[in-house]
Amino acid sequence: MTIWILISDVCYTGVTILGAYKDKASCQEAFEKKLRDLWHKGTMTDSKGRTRSACLTAMDYRDEIDMVYLWAKEQPLK
Repeated sequence: MTIWILISDVCYTGVTILGAYKDKASCQEAFEKKLRDLWHKGTMTDSKGRTRSACLTAMDYRDEIDMVYLWAKEQPLK
């Protein structure tokens, strides 16, 4: 069995776990809500050149200018 973990790091202040989810769909929903707050209006891509849609699909967002990072990963339960 696995869980999905939503993680952020702002200005290298340390990794923060924003939530743990039973399934990928729930984690994607939480990722999308958080990304709405982080995504700069008028910006077409993140620092890796990915569109907002691509960031949602990958569940990975990188803003090298403001040093804001948001990602999700699958973690096995032990």
